[in-house]
Amino acid sequence: MRGTLLERSGDQLRVRLPELGELSLRADRGPRIADGDLVVGAPVTVAIRSERVEVVGASAPTDNTMTVRVAESAYEGARWLHLVETPVGTLRLETLDAAPDQQLRLHLPPEALFLVSDTANAT
Repeated sequence: MRGTLLERSGDQLRVRLPELGELSLRADRGPRIADGDLVVGAPVTVAIRSERVEVVGASAPTDNTMTVRVAESAYEGARWLHLVETPVGTLRLETLDAAPDQQLRLHLPPEALFLVSDTANAT
């Protein structure tokens, strides 16, 4: 998910994604990024492992959430795999339970997000 770094306070970051709005995350998760690449206004890519995405109810806080449509589900023994359509494209989601509805609300926990500087990916 591509966005722009809006704010940095120590290891706490705010990123704006054009399709989702603002996300909170931590700079100390994922691969180490040079401090010089983490400047306000820098282009960044935000990633999350599919098993860390949480399905939440309507009464959950709205920070780091998005509404998605379940496009496909498959039971694979101990877990369910879902392909969900999001404002940023199709994402894979793993859950222990079947999807309760065709629309889900997902929470992207700040401690589960990885930040990758776009300049670190340039070759």
